[in-house]
Amino acid sequence: MIFNLNNNWIPPFFLFVAGRERIASRRYYHDVSETPPPRRILVKHTLSGEGVLYVNDRRYVLGPDSLFVIDRPGPYRYGYEGNGEVWNFEFFSIGLTGSEAVLPQSLGLDPVMSLEDHPELKSQLRELIKLRLDPDYCPRLHHSFLSYAFLMTYISARLEHKKIIPAVVLDLLKVLHAGTRSRLDIGKCCCDLGYTPEALSRLFKKFIGVPPGRYLQHRRLVEVCELLRESRLSIKEIAQFCGFESPDYLGRVFKQVLGCTPGQYRNNPDLLLLESIAKVSVTSHFSG
Repeated sequence: MIFNLNNNWIPPFFLFVAGRERIASRRYYHDVSETPPPRRILVKHTLSGEGVLYVNDRRYVLGPDSLFVIDRPGPYRYGYEGNGEVWNFEFFSIGLTGSEAVLPQSLGLDPVMSLEDHPELKSQLRELIKLRLDPDYCPRLHHSFLSYAFLMTYISARLEHKKIIPAVVLDLLKVLHAGTRSRLDIGKCCCDLGYTPEALSRLFKKFIGVPPGRYLQHRRLVEVCELLRESRLSIKEIAQFCGFESPDYLGRVFKQVLGCTPGQYRNNPDLLLLESIAKVSVTSHFSG
């Protein structure tokens, strides 16, 4: 996704709304198959009790510590079908400003997992909900990065746990994760794995949702922002540390994707997002 640095720049991800609810009525029912734009990724975590989620005609029971992540609109219906026991859950949603797919198609058709063995994912979820429920909340670029990091952690956990994608794509994911802090020739990596760069890039995008280069670039930018906020390294050192060929190239990519320069971000890491997003986000009463 490419955004220009101007007054109407909008980040590709932003933390939209969050909340906690206790439901014991069968009137609680949502069909998001015909939900109009804008797009949202909805994340819902069951604390106690049970809800249900339908993906087309497949029914999931949402018991304690279950999580579902769906891109709405989509082939989903969810609600309460119990007999009085409270369904207690927490949720947040991520606003999407582009049209590209974010979740792999396979996960969109099988969106439920348990958080029991994923403490990092649960911690990220709780942090986002806590941020969004702060009475003084106002959208910031840092929150967009946290939203993106959550999605990447979720996708990695699901794909690596279920082994639902080709082994060669998992192998390339591991190479990209290991290469975040080094200069990496993705074309050579594809050849080393026995594929042409074009063929493996298509396969990677089919299951991960973005091309290998875009995936690696986003991971590197997340790391760059963390170092700009928390370290005293120079921008030249950060560029070298995070695998960018030069500080000038880092600057161009950073400005193209994030709408500001690394120096501007370092001087104001809480750079406000577009005011209209803040207004929509703060005043929304969407309840999940």
